[in-house]
Amino acid sequence: MSEVTAHLAAYGAAFMATLLAASAIHKLTDWPRLARSAATLTGLGGAWGLPALTAASIVEFTCAVGLIFPATRSLGALVAAGLWGIYLVLIVRALAAGRADIDCGCAFGQGRSTLGRFEIGRNLTLASVAVLVAATARATPGAAIGLGEMLGGAALFSLYVAADQIALLTPGRG
Repeated sequence: MSEVTAHLAAYGAAFMATLLAASAIHKLTDWPRLARSAATLTGLGGAWGLPALTAASIVEFTCAVGLIFPATRSLGALVAAGLWGIYLVLIVRALAAGRADIDCGCAFGQGRSTLGRFEIGRNLTLASVAVLVAATARATPGAAIGLGEMLGGAALFSLYVAADQIALLTPGRG
């Protein structure tokens, strides 16, 4: 693979690391609401909401750190893909049960995010990007995430948050 491909993978890794770190922090800063969301979405019950939320935060933060370094990028990306796959299964399961009204806690900020096609597409896309980054990281020596990659990852993260906020405003998006 080319050096360009390695740098594109580094941009993807920087974006995912930023998203995962922000998600972990978001869970910890709004834990009462998000613990209820985790309990409802997983079906584990109220007592398990906070432990599920804490576990998800730890995995997200660990993946974020792993994505930064070329030596651990592939593993970090694969674990992130698995995490987004689990979120996807939980969302599809809730929708199949007619539970689109569940606040998945997916949106940053105070917006209440319900379940629909957007959440399915988002998680499929994120898991796919993670798999591509993992595959690229295995096939190339890997580019370190420098300032350019961090700025590119931050720009992609900004676009992600903007799309998320637009989706919250879209009536009947489910």
